[in-house]
Amino acid sequence: MLLHEADGKIEGAAKFNKLLYKHESEEDIETEITQIRDQRGPREPGLSQTMQRYIDLGLIKVDKSEEPHTVEETKKGNRYMSGWERTKMRFDRSFREKKRAVSNTIRKHGDRSANEIVQDDDIQEEKEKPVGKNL
Repeated sequence: MLLHEADGKIEGAAKFNKLLYKHESEEDIETEITQIRDQRGPREPGLSQTMQRYIDLGLIKVDKSEEPHTVEETKKGNRYMSGWERTKMRFDRSFREKKRAVSNTIRKHGDRSANEIVQDDDIQEEKEKPVGKNL
């Protein structure tokens, strides 16, 4: 949903991870995101596996021709997410609030680079914790 709210494009896995961290830490909403501290700060350990599944399904693509690698939603992924969101809106009363929280994260941090986000005090504090620690 984060990728979809970012107009289907996020530059780099590092930025994706930092946006997930910002979403988890700043929004007052329960999520299923698990963060650990690795060499570069907060990271969602299952993100690369999840992204690979979405690539295999044709929902996203990763452009590795330049650094940072761009993660992009495909047309199929866009159609899937649009339908999924419409269905969730009908059957999950809390979904509007979750969607609003994701939109807030993208509005606050979506235009910033991963490098800029990493400089934030909260990320720097997390980077001081032991490697492998759950956050």
